[in-house]
Amino acid sequence: MKLAKFPMLLILTITSFTGFQIALGDTVGSDFGIIEDLLPSGDRIFFFETDHSIKSPYWIHDTRIMVSDFDGTRKVSDELFIFPTNLKQNSDYLFFTVLSDTCVNSTICDYQDIIKMSKSDGSYQKIIKDLKSAAHISIGDSLFVSESNGKIWKISLDGKSRHLLTESQNIIMDIVSNGDEVYWIEEIEDMNNKIMRIKDGNIETLATDLKIPYDLGVYDNILHWNEIQVKPERGAFAEFTVIKRYQENSVVIIDEYENTSPVSVPHIPHYGPYLQYGSYIFVVNNTKSSPEIHLIETNSKTKFDIVSVDYNIRYLRADDNNLYVIGQNNNGFMIEKFPLPVAIPEFSSMLVFTTSVIGLSLLILLKQSFHY
Repeated sequence: MKLAKFPMLLILTITSFTGFQIALGDTVGSDFGIIEDLLPSGDRIFFFETDHSIKSPYWIHDTRIMVSDFDGTRKVSDELFIFPTNLKQNSDYLFFTVLSDTCVNSTICDYQDIIKMSKSDGSYQKIIKDLKSAAHISIGDSLFVSESNGKIWKISLDGKSRHLLTESQNIIMDIVSNGDEVYWIEEIEDMNNKIMRIKDGNIETLATDLKIPYDLGVYDNILHWNEIQVKPERGAFAEFTVIKRYQENSVVIIDEYENTSPVSVPHIPHYGPYLQYGSYIFVVNNTKSSPEIHLIETNSKTKFDIVSVDYNIRYLRADDNNLYVIGQNNNGFMIEKFPLPVAIPEFSSMLVFTTSVIGLSLLILLKQSFHY
């Protein structure tokens, strides 16, 4: 039977919000080396791929910057880098940190450089050198860069001018910006952290007595983060991941998950990784033989079962249209792409997902709008 060229449209009204799954994802690629980070960029995705065949007891140039689009997967540049991290972008360039060249043939490295790389031809330059590890980057009209020694900089995108925004005696663990507002995590001591903000030149403390906060993000002017906590549970101590947000001058717990490992899957937490996406969270449930991705609406705590996969999920990324799942099996790393829910206002009690299975398009409508 010859399939019609025009996709079939199916609209389903959902009265119960549990048990629905996207039928199939799109495999972007498989059998990769170690994928350290991934960044969607329109019709392309960029990622770090470490060549695991390059062996050395020291830090060594072993990681390529890769791109995948309609033409396949290929190298952005032939250059190899030492442990690139903090992959960020604007419309024309990638920005990321690498260990300094002084790290070659050294087991310990204490300095990083910032690379600015053209998305179109892979040409690059080091715009900042010898930052104190571990540096973090956030990008807008300028680069906001933190060093672990407590310094936070505002740096022009060409690296030619820099301004010290603030300096602390504490270690800076993460940074994120929202316009000219900058947020960061300071480690005062082990299991004692705080979140700070600089706004209009004024420094404020937003949250204190945090255990192990990480992964700061800002969506729709709301700051969020994950936090590892250890609590007494069932006569012993258990580790939890608590997802929090700062809104209207207060800290709110969105949800929490116990990170214990099921006997059948040793050393893998019940829940994780997590991806905050607007007013939603994607959560990986590892309690079943096949990891399952849930979508949780953070205000109502409504949970949607999205999809199950047959590989270990390492982390999640998303853009306006797709959820990218980075996983690993016995053959190496893989990337799968799943269509994201999209918002159709004024349609109550409906979910929206799009997918394609042998020419069949499925559309289901979701009431609540995503925020970017």
